[in-house]
Amino acid sequence: MSTAGTGLAPASPPTTLQPTSTAVATAAALAAASLAVTSTGAMVLAALLVGVAARDRRTAGAALLAVAATSIRFRTATFDDLAGIQSVLGLAGTVGPATAAASAWLAAAAVLLAARSVAEPSTRAATSLLVRLRAAAPALACGLFAAALVAGPGPSDLTVRALASVVGVVLAFGVTVADVRPAVARVRPWAALVAGLVAVVLAGWPS
Repeated sequence: MSTAGTGLAPASPPTTLQPTSTAVATAAALAAASLAVTSTGAMVLAALLVGVAARDRRTAGAALLAVAATSIRFRTATFDDLAGIQSVLGLAGTVGPATAAASAWLAAAAVLLAARSVAEPSTRAATSLLVRLRAAAPALACGLFAAALVAGPGPSDLTVRALASVVGVVLAFGVTVADVRPAVARVRPWAALVAGLVAVVLAGWPS
């Protein structure tokens, strides 16, 4: 039905992925986490799973941009290859040129900013262990994903990988806690997109 002459503005495209139950979002987050922590499978799949977990198209876009930046730099889109490359050449966040290293950090930031609690606002204060675990699932996925992008060598250096994973999960959990605030929830997906876009630009920047 036309909105002309009615004074009503046309509806804007939705940014959320609906309907997505809490159970589905949690399962998607745990699946993404398993791909990242084991360094197996396609990073694109993990990015899409993160988007489902966050129930937000912008978040999915940011994670896909992070994967694109990594693919441009290393010519691969799988966790397996990325871990092997970092085992040989060094951590993505420390190997030059500076623009390429910065791209890795921004890609990781884009994924970290994709973290969003899957618990509904009315249940976030609940003390149930199950509720708390569900709420933490996206932080686990995004933290492990980000660690794999910036400091994710293979089995040759598990200490570095474990430390990066712990730091990533803690930071991502901080994002989910801050996301309870409406102002943060509004800005976070757009900040993730910007970080992902800049990561892509820097990944292709002439060295």
